[in-house]
Amino acid sequence: MNDYCSIVGINFRDFGITCAGFAYSYMNLNDIRIHIEWEGGPLSNEIAITNYLHELRKVLEQTIRSERQVDFYTQILFILTIPDKYTISNWTIRECAFKAGLLRDLYSQNLKFITESEAIAIFCMKYLITHDISVGENFMIIDCGGDIVNLTTRQLLENERLSLIAERIGNDCGSSSVDQEFLKFLENKVGSLAINYVKENRPDQIQYMVQVFFRLYKINFTGIQSEFNTVKFDSKAHRTALALYCNEECHNNKKGIEWSFELKFEDIKAIFDPIIDKIIQLIDSQLRLCDDNCFALSLVGDFGKSNYLQSRIKKEFNTRVRLISRPPYSVTAIMRGAVLYGLYHVNQNRIQNQLKNTIKELKEVKEKNEVLQDQILLYVNLQEEYKTLINKYNNETNQHQIVVKKLKSDIKVIEEKYQNQIIENQRYQNKIKLQEPRINQLQQDVKLKENQLKKLEKEKEELDNENGNLYQKNIYLLNQLENNFQQNILLDETSNYQSEDTNQNHISSLNNDILQLSDNLKKYITDLNQDVIVNMEEIKKLLLLYKCSIKITNQKDDQLLIQAVLQRHIIETILSYATKYFQSTGQHYHLEANIVNKASILSTLLTNISKYRTGNDEIAHVATTKLRQYIYSILNNCGFANIYGEDQITYEHPFIAYYKEELNNTMNELRIVKDQEKIASENLAAIIICEVTKIFWFRLKIHESVIQYVWIPCDIQVNEVFMEGNNFDDDNDNENLYVGLCYFPLIGRDLTSSNNREVYSLAKVFVQRNQHQI
Repeated sequence: MNDYCSIVGINFRDFGITCAGFAYSYMNLNDIRIHIEWEGGPLSNEIAITNYLHELRKVLEQTIRSERQVDFYTQILFILTIPDKYTISNWTIRECAFKAGLLRDLYSQNLKFITESEAIAIFCMKYLITHDISVGENFMIIDCGGDIVNLTTRQLLENERLSLIAERIGNDCGSSSVDQEFLKFLENKVGSLAINYVKENRPDQIQYMVQVFFRLYKINFTGIQSEFNTVKFDSKAHRTALALYCNEECHNNKKGIEWSFELKFEDIKAIFDPIIDKIIQLIDSQLRLCDDNCFALSLVGDFGKSNYLQSRIKKEFNTRVRLISRPPYSVTAIMRGAVLYGLYHVNQNRIQNQLKNTIKELKEVKEKNEVLQDQILLYVNLQEEYKTLINKYNNETNQHQIVVKKLKSDIKVIEEKYQNQIIENQRYQNKIKLQEPRINQLQQDVKLKENQLKKLEKEKEELDNENGNLYQKNIYLLNQLENNFQQNILLDETSNYQSEDTNQNHISSLNNDILQLSDNLKKYITDLNQDVIVNMEEIKKLLLLYKCSIKITNQKDDQLLIQAVLQRHIIETILSYATKYFQSTGQHYHLEANIVNKASILSTLLTNISKYRTGNDEIAHVATTKLRQYIYSILNNCGFANIYGEDQITYEHPFIAYYKEELNNTMNELRIVKDQEKIASENLAAIIICEVTKIFWFRLKIHESVIQYVWIPCDIQVNEVFMEGNNFDDDNDNENLYVGLCYFPLIGRDLTSSNNREVYSLAKVFVQRNQHQI
């Protein structure tokens, strides 16, 4: 591929006869340079063409190399414009160009041919593009040459290509036709003989006169009379040959010839109009061929410069065509069009080469693409997987951020709690420091208690072993007792049961025990003198507990009532102790409770056998009574006595030992006894507990008929049949006396029955004068 840096358009219309020269450009369509100084001659054969091109080559090489350093054979593209109906072939002209030295070889690619009409069409197209001609629109080229005026209609296509719409037509109405009309005008003035004589003898003078006409009128005549100046045509003044070369004979034959005359407006117009009329007819016929579908009329050639021609055409066709103009530099339209064609050719070649290279590259890319197709597919899959992973990562990141946020919040809460805990711990530490002495003391007490507990556990273990042995002995004794009881029953049946004297003895013994208990209670309570301090508030609570409505004021005045309520409270408290004890079993010191429970079971069994078995019911009844009497007689004799330990060492019954401490603590909260009197009082606690328990749990059940006890309610009228008291009146006026508080219960048999009631021991009461006494 040649890398051209210059385009040269060579025009030799009629091969150098009328307009020889060349145009060139350094690959810039806006910078086309013209060289027309060199003149040639007629080129009617190969020798003349070769010589012409040889001389032109010299001028061309000198001109271009004076401006640029280029390779004449490889960097210059020559475009030769050939007349449309030229008889010499392009190949012959190529051979002439090779011989003239324009080409390095005969087949060189840097020589192209184009017809003159094609070159003019390209030139006009470029001009009309600047006037906004559109693709698909037509334009007419009016080539006003020297002899012939040629008309061609073309259409603009895509990519600045052209198509021929109307075939090229022409007529001999060119610039030379105007010259011939001027010469006819001269013949009319000076005669045809004179004109013919000058043509034959001095043709240069004819040419001179034509040039004078050209300079004065041919171009500048406008057809407007006000702009026209009449010119006097004088043969002497214009140095014509009419006067110089016409002999005397010519003058004699042409008598009356005006050797001097004026060229008037009508004369010039008469010279132009016949020619211009022919041109207008040609244009009209060409427009009709394309149905007046024409964007522009473009005038080129020397005669196209005529102002009168332009004004006539515009006047005639301005309503049928949008643009009528003569493009700038249209005299050199052929050469310029040749250069434009070369530039287009080079650009197209470059485009084609680029297209070829692009196609080649695309093929290579396609081959590479086919190789890389799997990789692209893999890439796409990886992209999808990447997107999936990114989405997963984003989701996990969001979840992580949520977790982190929650953790931060939790940490903050924990820190606050921790700080609060530190403050609280510090407070506790301070408290602990303050409590350390107390803690040390408690630790010492704990150690002491632990030692005591270990000692007690050891003693308990020893007692448990001993209790087991005693329990076995007890079972053995019970079995013996049952056998003896059966024998006694048989004996009692033969002796008609026990005598009445036995019951009287029991009642007498019961009253003695009651008196002994009452005496011990007085001693235990004390006389409440000034050395004993009574807790009056607690005493008032006890009175309310036992529903006594009497109000106490002071220890001295209410001494008897205080002693009475204390006695009632002692008896009630001991009875509650006993109730708890007899509900417990399983230990060696629960022997009394076990006997009571077994006696109750055996009594129930004996009752059931007499009820559900045939036989003597009286024997079963007697046996039940005797068994109860014997069991509770034994319990009254031995119950809650000291217990034998190892090596026959006795110790206090646990029931007595424990509850005497409880009773003493209770009493010490109600009254405070000082010094030796306190010791004597507290020593009575064990005796009183044992006496109360035996009387109310054992003694009352020894009698043949079980004896009952009843606490007399407060606020009922005093009845001396059932009651006695230390504050009764001596005048026996007890009708208005009421029970203020019962401090020892009524004891007897069938107390709820008015017929069979027997009273064995009167209730002891503290009385009040009337029910409303305060």
